[in-house]
Amino acid sequence: MLPKLRRVLIGLALCLAGITSPAIAQEVLKFQVAGQNPGGESGYSGTVELTKAGTSSGTIRWVTGTNKEVTDGIVIRTDKAIGAAYGGEALYAMAVYELKGKSIHATWITSAKPGEAGNYTLTGSDFKGTCNFTDGTAGNVTFTQGKGGLYKVVWDLQAGRYEGIGVRHGDVLVAASGDVKKYFGVAAYAPKGDDIAGVWGTTQMTSPGKETWSLPGDGAEPMAKAPASDGRSVVFGGQTYQLMENKSAPGQATSELREYLQPGEDWASYRKLVGLRMQNVKGADATTLRAPRWNRCRSSTPAAS
Repeated sequence: MLPKLRRVLIGLALCLAGITSPAIAQEVLKFQVAGQNPGGESGYSGTVELTKAGTSSGTIRWVTGTNKEVTDGIVIRTDKAIGAAYGGEALYAMAVYELKGKSIHATWITSAKPGEAGNYTLTGSDFKGTCNFTDGTAGNVTFTQGKGGLYKVVWDLQAGRYEGIGVRHGDVLVAASGDVKKYFGVAAYAPKGDDIAGVWGTTQMTSPGKETWSLPGDGAEPMAKAPASDGRSVVFGGQTYQLMENKSAPGQATSELREYLQPGEDWASYRKLVGLRMQNVKGADATTLRAPRWNRCRSSTPAAS
C-alpha cells in the first residue's frame, strides 16, 4: 500500500492549487492528531480538520482532550510544508517561510482573511538576523532564535512594527504575529513517512511541543486495492467511481493520469472525482494501473487537466 500521506497531500495540493475549477466547493480534510507538550511532560489526542478557503490557505480546527476542547486557527499549505496559527483576537497574521538558495520565500495570510494569501521574498540563506525585502520594499523581518528553540520574529513594515513567535521544522519556519502579551500559537508540519509531523509553540512557552497527524481508520480504506483489479473502477469512502471513456478531465488518455466519476455523472457536470496518478510507469493504459496516487475533489464543472 502506498503511504497514506502521499495520497492525502496530492488531493490537498490539486484542490488548493486550483487544478480544479474555480467553482470548486470547499474541501475538508480530517486527521487524527497525537501531540506532546514541551519536555514530554504530557500528551494529548483528538482530531484536526482543514477547510479550504483560498488557493493555498484556509482554516483549521483542533478538537482535543477528554473535554473535546476546540481550537480554531488559520492554515497555509506550500509544496513542502503546512503552517498553522491560532489565538483568536490575539492573532493578527501568519507566514510560512521557506529557504530557497540565497533567499527566503514567504506565503502569508491574515486571521481576518484566511482565504487571501500573499507572497514576498526576503534576502538571506537562513533564519538569522535581519532580512530585507528583495524587491526593495521598505522594511524588514528579523529572526531571533531563543534558548529553548522558539523564535522571536519582528516585522518592521511601513504599516508599523509587529512582533510574534515562530517555530522551525527543517528548512521551513512558520511565524505568527499578534498581541504578544496575550496567548496565541503557531505550528509547522511536513511529511514524515505515512504521517504529517511537526512542532508547535505559543507565546507562553520557551520550547516547542510535538504533534503528528494521521489518517483515521488506518487500513480501513479499500482504495489501495481497487486499482489493482481492472483499473476500470475504484471505491473510496464507500462510493464507487468509474473510469469515464478512458479519458482524463476530459481529454486524451495519458499514461500518467486517470480520473474517475461516479455512475450517472459526466464531464459536463459532476460532484466528485477520484484521480489516479501513475508513479514511475511509462506506456501504461487504464487496465494496468498498479501504483496509483489519488486525489478527491468536488466540483460543479469539469476539472482542467
